[in-house]
Amino acid sequence: MQSVESQESELLKVVSDFKLNLVDTFREERSAHERGRQVFNDMTKRIDKGEANAILTWHGNRLARNAFDGGWIVTLMDEGTLLEVKTPHRTYKNIPDDKFFLQLEFGIAKKDSDDKSIVVKRGLKM
Repeated sequence: MQSVESQESELLKVVSDFKLNLVDTFREERSAHERGRQVFNDMTKRIDKGEANAILTWHGNRLARNAFDGGWIVTLMDEGTLLEVKTPHRTYKNIPDDKFFLQLEFGIAKKDSDDKSIVVKRGLKM
């Protein structure tokens, strides 16, 4: 896993390479495993209000590792306020296959987080 700083540096290169209009940047300190993250909520509210129409992120799992937040991202796409989620390696547009694969990324991330939680709890009991 790259450091947050190196991820941000790589994302700024994507902004430059694709000549994207960067509206704002958000750095979330809380885990995407639990819903209720203030930075995530602020970002999605701004998208919902039409202040931006895309998200640039290192990986889908940076956005959501819980069903609620992942569902909210896809709902914003369904409603047409979020047109795409872009990573350095893939772009998810508001089309059925892309939304399916994005939701799959969120599901895989949730499964991974849930599995790690079980392993950590088991380790603490020993």
